[in-house]
Amino acid sequence: MSSYSKNIHIVFLDLPKDIAFKIDKIRSKYSHSYKKYPAHITLKQDEDFIIKAKEICAIVYENIKNQRPLSIELKSPNVLINKSGWNIYLPVKSKNLANLVKKISKALQDFIDPKSPRAFLSTKWEQSDKFYTHVSIKGGRKTEDHRDLLEKIKKEKFDFNFPQNIKCDEITVANWQNSKWKKIKTFKLKNV
Repeated sequence: MSSYSKNIHIVFLDLPKDIAFKIDKIRSKYSHSYKKYPAHITLKQDEDFIIKAKEICAIVYENIKNQRPLSIELKSPNVLINKSGWNIYLPVKSKNLANLVKKISKALQDFIDPKSPRAFLSTKWEQSDKFYTHVSIKGGRKTEDHRDLLEKIKKEKFDFNFPQNIKCDEITVANWQNSKWKKIKTFKLKNV
């Protein structure tokens, strides 16, 4: 997490709109974060950058220009617990997605504002063996009980069955504005 300044950017792998809509119906019941951006897979966590959006987009494009659409498998809801809290999420299984996350993270790491609070924390995580690709549904602090909530979410009708195989063919660079992510540029992945 960064300081949410005007230079904070993030990179998303967009889910197909119909799948994102179905997941957001569930997210809207449990989390206000669904209003920040439709359901997605984050490729580069939010960071404050010392370069402009145009340069970030150019770096992302250079690293994805030969990337084919990604086939992923969404698995049923699960929870991860760590020092800062917990995250109820849909695990994502994909052959190449973790490598793409590391590639984009490494390409952008030299342009992160080192003076930003918590600078590089997400970058270190993205490049570590602890990184997990996922679609977040609801996060919380340790003081909140996640067990009952996870069971409720598991019983929800997502309007699709798990595991769900989908193809993702858009990557978006966004900027934090007015309490939500605003799309700067979307790149369409094509079969090369």
